[in-house]
Amino acid sequence: MASNTVDTSLERNAIGLTEVLFQSITHMAPAVATALSIGAATSFAAGITPLAVVLALVAALFTAYSMGELARHLPSAGGMYTYVARGLGSFAGWLMAWAFLLAEPIVPAALYASFGLFGASFITTLTGYTNDLLWLPLAVICGLIVWLLVYRGITISTRVGVALGLIEIGIFLLISLLLVVNAGSRNTLSVFIPGDAGILPALQGMVFCLLAFVGFEAAAPLAEETRDPKRTIRQAVIWSAVLIGLFYVFCYYAATVYFGPDNMSGFLTAFNSDPWGGMANEVLPGIGALLVTFAILNSSLANANAGANASTRAIFSLGRARILPAALAEIHPTYRTPVNAVHLQGILGIVLAVGLGLLFGWLRRHGNESPGEGGAKRLAVLPFENLGGADDEYFADGITDEVRGKLAALPGLQVTARSSSNEYKKTTRSPQEIGRELGVDYLLTGTVRWEKSDGANHVRVSPELIQVSTGSTKWQEPFDAALTDVFEVQGEMAGQV
Repeated sequence: MASNTVDTSLERNAIGLTEVLFQSITHMAPAVATALSIGAATSFAAGITPLAVVLALVAALFTAYSMGELARHLPSAGGMYTYVARGLGSFAGWLMAWAFLLAEPIVPAALYASFGLFGASFITTLTGYTNDLLWLPLAVICGLIVWLLVYRGITISTRVGVALGLIEIGIFLLISLLLVVNAGSRNTLSVFIPGDAGILPALQGMVFCLLAFVGFEAAAPLAEETRDPKRTIRQAVIWSAVLIGLFYVFCYYAATVYFGPDNMSGFLTAFNSDPWGGMANEVLPGIGALLVTFAILNSSLANANAGANASTRAIFSLGRARILPAALAEIHPTYRTPVNAVHLQGILGIVLAVGLGLLFGWLRRHGNESPGEGGAKRLAVLPFENLGGADDEYFADGITDEVRGKLAALPGLQVTARSSSNEYKKTTRSPQEIGRELGVDYLLTGTVRWEKSDGANHVRVSPELIQVSTGSTKWQEPFDAALTDVFEVQGEMAGQV
């Protein structure tokens, strides 16, 4: 007699060690962590940041080993919920379930927004086109891609994760290798040895390095779809921490010896707060920064995919345990995916990414247009363009510096440092792009012409104040003066701004 039993389980034996390993690796987002997260550690660890990464790796391995042992004994789509509930009781498991629900489903949403922001920057760099809302359709596209991958099955989503993971790791390994080669005689193992301040700076930096390891546990929720899960999940959790830890160590060894151990305390703000993009451009002129941005884009998509895989399996498990509605435990008859959990994650992720992104954008614009009770306005003075002879370039630079100094002395105004602003000398980037990168509300730019004659020397300075949020000119007025009165002109210009 034929059975009418409906199979309500996930797809068994669908994936192996490679797919599960990269589920953990991509959930750690190695490109994003290298370019953004670990950079914060350099403010504390400075020239021994590689040692801070090693210490974080050792600490992460203790946790990874424990997680691996739990996965070996309790292979379940519930992951941490299952471990806590079995080990500490149902109430503790219930608390863990809700803690998870308040955190993990938000991760893909943040990554959709990240994909949109970096994607907009990538497009602007390539084409020159800019729009304040360019990030929005890109974020939605990222969300839809992840939604489709996770819906169609664990095999396709994890194999895409393998490909994406290899791309982002490959890009940063290439750049790091070139940094080591270009460092030449500056290569040294002293970056792993505490200096006069002892090991304390490395321990302080280690706190930020640990954030880069968050995600190696993401293999656990795939246990019910993995071949030989007791062995495979354990290996994936431990080896992902080991391999990506070594990757981080190599990348930050390369960055430290190239940038200079004595200079690493300023690493985070170097190259307009894009140190990896700046270094990449120096070793790969013209394409280096684009490769870094592409790797971050790739990493955002891969991390969102891995996060959605993990969160949908955990939501499925909580539905199966009736902590959440039972409908969330429903399985797609063909793809063997938790279909309602996938749809919930897809809708929630896109709505949060778009909604919060628009809210933050509105708050930023609103803040820029308000009278200023909430804080000082932020302004960057870009190098004034010299319209005279090449020998007069120093004069235009001097005018720029003097105006910047007078503006910095005014109350209610925060002026970006000279080193950051001067990176944009003779740039072709749009004011809105420059403003976003420098984090300012306004840009002051202009032209300088020094007219010399037998009778007298005259200076014509034409400043322009641009509001970043709209890209519009707020004020523009030429100033003409004899060379002897140029300091008076500078003061008058600062007052007008």
